[in-house]
Amino acid sequence: PNSKFAKIMLEDHCKAGLDTNFQTKKLLEDQWPQIKNDHSAMMELAEKRLRELDWIGLTHRFDESACILAFKLRKHPLPTSSSNYDRGKLLPETLRANHPHSGDHSEGSMDAELKEKLYECNDVDTMLFHIAESLFTQRKAEIEKMLKSHIDSGEKLSPIRIGGAQELDPTPYYECLKNTATD
Repeated sequence: PNSKFAKIMLEDHCKAGLDTNFQTKKLLEDQWPQIKNDHSAMMELAEKRLRELDWIGLTHRFDESACILAFKLRKHPLPTSSSNYDRGKLLPETLRANHPHSGDHSEGSMDAELKEKLYECNDVDTMLFHIAESLFTQRKAEIEKMLKSHIDSGEKLSPIRIGGAQELDPTPYYECLKNTATD
């Protein structure tokens, strides 16, 4: 409760009311001024929009997310370790404490009372995160099953747009997912 993370979250985030739900606010950006004081309408529209997304990535499952994005775009998957993407440098100072890519994540375990306060003041984001995590897991399993079926039958992947690349081998996408799996 005395960590840098707790100070930032309680002082900079939780005091702002529903405006603390940054992921939700981004998802509802075009409707935010009209909807920000209507909690149930906010939750309903945010869930609807989340479920309509074709791709969902999760920070804590970044490598798997990158594999799925490569599949969705029909781009050859690259190992994230060979990229120049530095997640820690992209974080603003207000989000660095205890973020797994910030270098500040070793302040210790989170106090249960603090965790409950943070969930309460970010309740819509918390709801969306749980839905996103469930959708991610479900969609990943469906993609893996489809890719495995294509591999077993010798069937290639179709391009995602007319005039795109020729049919693609599903194996690199399947191997990418299998090599990065955390669940």
